[in-house]
Amino acid sequence: MYTEKEGKVYQTLKQLKKEKQIAFHVKAYEESTSIPEANEIGKLKVQIYHFPIDRKGFNQPKFISNSRVTEDDLLGYFLL
Repeated sequence: MYTEKEGKVYQTLKQLKKEKQIAFHVKAYEESTSIPEANEIGKLKVQIYHFPIDRKGFNQPKFISNSRVTEDDLLGYFLL
């Protein structure tokens, strides 16, 4: 779990998969006005279930916590 400040808000992301130094596949949570604690992330609503980010797409990510990827996390990752 990572967060990055974008203007006056923080965007929290969960890394789902790292693709050979090309991209990160992430799940995005709603923006917050402060850095969420690890135990608060489950209370945030999911904004986007899956999107890729170029490996250079992070400016200054702040590590929040390790979080195992669950089947529910992959909801938007696999297409039916």
